Amino acid sequence: MCVPAEHESAAATTAGWYPDTALPDVLRYWDGEDWTEQRSSRIPIAKSRRRRVLSIVAGGTLAIGVAAFAVYGLLIYADHDRVDFIDDPAVLAVASKACNNLASELEQADALSGPAEQIAAQSSAVERFVDSIRAVGQQTLDGDAPTIEWLQDWEDLAAAHAAGEEMPVADNGLPIVVRMDQLALDSDLPECAVPQVFLID
Repeated sequence: MCVPAEHESAAATTAGWYPDTALPDVLRYWDGEDWTEQRSSRIPIAKSRRRRVLSIVAGGTLAIGVAAFAVYGLLIYADHDRVDFIDDPAVLAVASKACNNLASELEQADALSGPAEQIAAQSSAVERFVDSIRAVGQQTLDGDAPTIEWLQDWEDLAAAHAAGEEMPVADNGLPIVVRMDQLALDSDLPECAVPQVFLID
């Protein structure tokens, strides 16, 4: 390969890196007499370093962004309402007291003379029980979704009991008392297990 016309001056005969005429983005080494097989990218070292620094900065920024997103996701999940048990401390405290009151009222209802009076007293006791828990406020209940379904189950159970109907069944085909008792146990509210009076058909 001859020295390209643009490098025919005396300076061009000096050994060094020059543009390769066959490959425009490549530099080829001229040893002062002949072209060698040594080739290099035309990207100057300063540009190469700048690109490497920019790549490192971009990669670091991306890594920080991913980490921040992951932390944000964990914080959101940590504050996420669990669907398998009651976890709001305010609801738990009120529910515990309400369950104890319900048990006491149901004992008093058992002492009544006629079945109609007993059933009416039992229904009223459940109504007061549900109302006392709902008194924590809708916003608190909305933040603890299992409570809403649990209270609805109590109302459905009491209504079926008062009407002499069969026990309501959940979507999974099991009686609702199964999920009600499971929720009470999972929520560490054993005093809220469904009383025996509602289990008798």
